[in-house]
Amino acid sequence: MATQIKLRRDTNTNWNTNSTVVLAEGEIGVNLTSGQFKLGDGSSTWAQLTYFSEDRFDATGALVYPVSAVQRDTATVTCAGNASTVVYTASGQYQHTIKLLIQVEGNVGAAVDWDTQSCEMIIAKSWRGPTVAATVYAVVHTSVAPLATFTAEWNALTSRVEVLCATPSANTVYVRTFATEITTAD
Repeated sequence: MATQIKLRRDTNTNWNTNSTVVLAEGEIGVNLTSGQFKLGDGSSTWAQLTYFSEDRFDATGALVYPVSAVQRDTATVTCAGNASTVVYTASGQYQHTIKLLIQVEGNVGAAVDWDTQSCEMIIAKSWRGPTVAATVYAVVHTSVAPLATFTAEWNALTSRVEVLCATPSANTVYVRTFATEITTAD
């Protein structure tokens, strides 16, 4: 037998007419006119609560990060074999804490089939100077050896953290990154 769960719901007009309704702690009230909802705390009236979607999601439904956080991805960057290539540059000079998800595609040696490497990287830049600390972890790859290695450094000309890719072979690899950047300079 299927279980049906119903949420407290009404039109915008009726919610405004009954704006003194108190939703229980954890109870959801849905505005059928706008499709938005409020989450009850057990003491605030409907009029005092804010819509959950306004606080945490943008118009497209994407999660809104705190003021100082930025989430972005890069286009695919081509890294020539036996060379060091910048694959990521921080979006701002105060983005000093960065977490990257890195995807690499390419092949090892004369192999025809493509391999994939995935890893994560955490970067911290000191406020006192150009010191950048970074660690790469959770490295997994379908090849016999990693397709690329990554380091982070401070670019004094652009005042940005950069991530560099180096390939251990003469083969070219393709790198894409997805980053979450935060700063405490609000």
